Amino acid sequence: MTPEAGMTGAWYAPRGGRAAELLTILHPPYTGMVLCYVALGAVFAPKPDAAALAWTLLAYMLGLGIGAHALDQLSGRPWGRALSPVTLRVLAVAGLLGGAGIGVYLSATRSWWILVFVALESFFAVAYNLDRFFRGRFHTDGWFMFSWGALPFISSYFIQTLTLRFAVLALAAVLAGTAGLEITLSRWVKAHRRRTTRLLIEETDGTRREISTRDLIGRPQRALVLVVGTTYLLTASLVAMRLAGIVQP
Repeated sequence: MTPEAGMTGAWYAPRGGRAAELLTILHPPYTGMVLCYVALGAVFAPKPDAAALAWTLLAYMLGLGIGAHALDQLSGRPWGRALSPVTLRVLAVAGLLGGAGIGVYLSATRSWWILVFVALESFFAVAYNLDRFFRGRFHTDGWFMFSWGALPFISSYFIQTLTLRFAVLALAAVLAGTAGLEITLSRWVKAHRRRTTRLLIEETDGTRREISTRDLIGRPQRALVLVVGTTYLLTASLVAMRLAGIVQP
């Protein structure tokens, strides 16, 4: 038996061809969340530098959005086989080197301490997605929350201010929590979209009923979409309020 017709491994994944697979492996909703964390790092800086924010956004888009996700696709090809291994390797290397290169540029123009964040993100981009080389030690929800949730915010704030404060680390923990909600719900939904056809439920009174895959993942998937949408809305609201002078760090 196969999963229900018309269902793919992700709620945002289109079907068919190289373009569809490329869009899927970029994971736009989740890449967008990382970029939101980067934007929030600038929002809470006393004097945001728009150019530094633009460079930081581009670095994360290249390094994590493209490079890390291409590595993930190389590891088992979970999202299809329309893109060749060579294409994926080119995307991975170009993305990771591009992101790291921007980090080096920001380090040279602002502070060499930024290299610490470049090294951390580069390491996790590889270690999380090529987990077979690290025996899965870094492919965990906890490390995901840190490297894809907290660290982008902290890095962005440091690039803006060249300092760190306890309040910033506390807010980073909150954002890591949103990344934790996302990955927890995503793993559940993805697994059942791919593998489950129907679930047989036995009630306490002995009656049995079947639940379809759509019913099984319906509420968790709506919660996942809400987490993504809420992160976007929060970021857009705070950016707008900061521009209007309503919110000050």
